[in-house]
Amino acid sequence: MRIGAMNHPVRPLLREIEVLAGLGFDLLELAMDPPCAHHGQVRQQSRAVARSLEKYGLALVCHLPTFVYPADLTESIRRASIAELLDAATVAAGLGAGKVVLHPPPVNGLGPQVPELSGRYVEQALRQVLEHCFRLELVVCLENMFPVYGGFWLPEHFAAWLEEYPGLRLTLDAGHANIGRGSAGAMAFVRRFGPRIGHLHLSDNDGRRDRHLPLGEGTVDFRSLAAATAGLDPDLTVTLEVFSDDRSLLQASRARWKALLAGG
Repeated sequence: MRIGAMNHPVRPLLREIEVLAGLGFDLLELAMDPPCAHHGQVRQQSRAVARSLEKYGLALVCHLPTFVYPADLTESIRRASIAELLDAATVAAGLGAGKVVLHPPPVNGLGPQVPELSGRYVEQALRQVLEHCFRLELVVCLENMFPVYGGFWLPEHFAAWLEEYPGLRLTLDAGHANIGRGSAGAMAFVRRFGPRIGHLHLSDNDGRRDRHLPLGEGTVDFRSLAAATAGLDPDLTVTLEVFSDDRSLLQASRARWKALLAGG
């Protein structure tokens, strides 16, 4: 099981690769967000990025842009957001990313007050991005979110999409699944869609907010999740989403996860 960490997009990307490799990780999840990892900048640095990944033996998963609104009620915002996702996917494919992580389109602004319209925009945007990624032969791992997101936080929200697109996989975010549901959250996804889970995001929280704490500092049931991974995809990859300036906490979380995998 390859275990990785995510670059901080406010820091220069090549330096981030060097730092994370120095911490002993074997996978980079490339967050393709500005100011330092926008797809345009990544494209300009693509040869240097590829050389650096090869030098350090890092596998690559790309996280398509997070701070976009492809189901926004404003058409120009929808168009621009979808364009950002499509362009980022093209760059990810050029880098040879093994997988891409995709957030479902959020329902934002006044969208919750017009659910039928918002739902149509969500479907249109998601379908457009998925089909573009599949044409690029990318493995898309669609991520579970949390209640205030406006959808895609329960297993049943994913069922029709997984049925329609057999190549689609899930990113199971254990922290997201813990919000409002506790230990039942992540395991519900494993029980229903275990073989379709292609990637994990691991961080801890108190069940109320997505705090990205080190493993063991909140209420996420990582022991049960670790035990369940034995039956998941043999190519399952993991990103520790522990966001702190003290990156030794990433290493401590990795050690804890490995101990749990070993039955500790």
